[in-house]
Amino acid sequence: MCNGKPTIRGKRIAVQTILEFLSAGESTSEILLQYPSLEAEDITSIFSKVKFVLEDQRLYLKNDLTLTQLSSAASIPRHQLSQAINSCYSGNFFDLINDYRVEAFKQFASLPDKKHLSLLGIAQEAGFNSKASFYSVFKKKTGMTPSEFLESQSKAA
Repeated sequence: MCNGKPTIRGKRIAVQTILEFLSAGESTSEILLQYPSLEAEDITSIFSKVKFVLEDQRLYLKNDLTLTQLSSAASIPRHQLSQAINSCYSGNFFDLINDYRVEAFKQFASLPDKKHLSLLGIAQEAGFNSKASFYSVFKKKTGMTPSEFLESQSKAA
């Protein structure tokens, strides 16, 4: 712990990441082996590559995207990918992916060819796999419900 936040080798790590490692059956010593101390430039470079891969391949639209799949697509070891996200982003892997999905929903909702879809249909196209998680994440990220957002967009148009 460093300033009340979980750390490994002086690097901030999300509790979710530790739980993912442990639920995958990895021991504490195995986790430590996966967290060599990366330099700040390495972390920034990895995070830039991750964002490029996410945006270029639009992986966030996959409703079952995992850290391991993103790691494979970016050709970055899973532990380094996790470290880069936790260090460079104001959240964890799931927060990052959900931010991309919320933005995708906003874009899709304004497209004429998506008008026939329900809110949930658009959310599913944006990568969300449940109504509850979509509404919760959307409200948390935007401060309004999806319906309120769409209403505000129609008034602005």
